[in-house]
Amino acid sequence: MATSLPIGNQKKKLLGQQIDQLLLKIHQSSGGKIVLFNLFPSDIWSKISLFAPGEFFALCEDFHLPYHYALFIEISSFRLFNILNYGKLQCFSSSIWFTPSKLSPKLQIVRMDNYGGNLEAFRDCLYLQEISMSHFTGNQNNGLEPLRGCRNLRVIQMPKFTGNLEPLSKGNLREIAINDFTGKFPEELKEKLYSLSLNNFNGELNLISGCQNLRIISMNSFIGGIKSRQEADITTNQINGLEPLIELKNLHTLQMNNFMGNWQESLEPLERCQSLRVLIMERFIGSGINSLQPLKGCQKLEVVVLNKFQGNLEPLRVMKKLRYINTAHFQGNFQELISSLDERQSTCSG
Repeated sequence: MATSLPIGNQKKKLLGQQIDQLLLKIHQSSGGKIVLFNLFPSDIWSKISLFAPGEFFALCEDFHLPYHYALFIEISSFRLFNILNYGKLQCFSSSIWFTPSKLSPKLQIVRMDNYGGNLEAFRDCLYLQEISMSHFTGNQNNGLEPLRGCRNLRVIQMPKFTGNLEPLSKGNLREIAINDFTGKFPEELKEKLYSLSLNNFNGELNLISGCQNLRIISMNSFIGGIKSRQEADITTNQINGLEPLIELKNLHTLQMNNFMGNWQESLEPLERCQSLRVLIMERFIGSGINSLQPLKGCQKLEVVVLNKFQGNLEPLRVMKKLRYINTAHFQGNFQELISSLDERQSTCSG
């Protein structure tokens, strides 16, 4: 999945408490007249900003800590400030409605949960590596065009994006999380993709045909099934299944919680996915008790989650690397299966 902002939760909490105590002492003893930047060397201050960006932002705005110390700031409540004061800023996070006209060209990681407007402010952010925007749709205001020159961009998380990905086709994009996307992936982009999250997608998997280096797929709304198609006086049945996954030789993780696979050999395409290690299909029911037979070709499987499956799991016994199974409707000799897996210190949950 996509890389998160560099925040260590435990360290951030501890450091935040220490900074809050420092701010309290300043208020009580000096009215804010202490020369704050003398407390630590500048490089230490910069590292502190990585662990406590919200508190660091307050130090800069309220207690005149030099702006250029900040590598990371986080904004959670509205206030007037000039982001261009932070000339060395590399990481920026905001949960308020914020539309800057320009940003630091040194930015590498950006998270804006309530960004409103176009992306023109990012046009000169040539070092940008990751961008996360919860509400950006990209279907107006020039879409992703301002990011065309951001050749270092590796990760985009835009759940509501429905625009055009073509401006990013020349770069090095590796991870995409765009849950509402229904468009097409540029051919040049397909070759580079490593991780793809389309959790509201329920179309045809031909969308990812050609993504030969794809290793992680999350499509939790994909159901698949057999569709009838009428042409002239002839009715034909067409399977919308996992067949396009056959070419994904490097596929490592597949998560499709709504995929039911209730037709014969629905998992057969996975037999060719010999690098598969994690399979999560919460609602998979299959068609017959031996629906898991194709998984015998996935000898590297380590994690299997099939909570609705009512068949048997005997095909999994031959998998030497299997470590975790989660199923609520296993039919068969559960104790025997557990015994065979216990030898490999596996975990079963039924």
